Amino acid sequence: MKQDKRKLRYLMCLLLCLQLWLTDLCLPEAAAVGLNNSLKVRQIISINSDYSKPHEVFNYALSPSKESPAAPLPENARQEYIFGLYGDEERSLDLRFSQVGTYVYELRQLPSDNKYVQQDFSVYTITIRVVNTVRGLEAEVSMILNQDKQKTDQLTYHNHYEMPNPGGSGSIGDNEDNSTDKQEPAIQSIAKKIGLLSKTGNIRSVYEYVGVVLIISGLFLFLLYRKREAEAQKVDD
Repeated sequence: MKQDKRKLRYLMCLLLCLQLWLTDLCLPEAAAVGLNNSLKVRQIISINSDYSKPHEVFNYALSPSKESPAAPLPENARQEYIFGLYGDEERSLDLRFSQVGTYVYELRQLPSDNKYVQQDFSVYTITIRVVNTVRGLEAEVSMILNQDKQKTDQLTYHNHYEMPNPGGSGSIGDNEDNSTDKQEPAIQSIAKKIGLLSKTGNIRSVYEYVGVVLIISGLFLFLLYRKREAEAQKVDD
């Protein structure tokens, strides 16, 4: 009887060990349903004048390199994923991997038709390695290279606006008789076309406009009050 119990316990222990081994062996396969990973892309805007930073949208393209044409793209895009960054903005690009492998991407900025901005045309090469572990699929950004083949840990683009210099020669035109008084309206016209606002002049104009509206409104209310007061006095008489 005791011998049968020992055999049963031994068999149960053996089955438990086998179950744990099989669970550990099959866990990566069961967990390898999908893995979400993200890349952060940042855009920084600067300007060489007193105008405020513009909120223009610049477009970028993320595409698989020739080394890994099957690399997944955000939103199930094919061949390349186009997205825009608005002013000083940072955006996360979500990638979903379903199998192990090494995936290589290229990130670049697309040209704009705005001739007053100097775009950052850096091309980044991003390598992501996806491996199978006990916990399932895991990914790591193993390397980011800029166009000079130097390692970096950030995907950052700097776009700089170069507004014409009122006092500089040839900033608006090449004629020597271009005075500052003539150039300033031209600069304001250019700024208006590309969506720039002055940090001082426009805000001051708004304040002046609001002040005039408040004064007129106050005067109107005062006259209305005096009129009603006069009518009430006539009724009392």
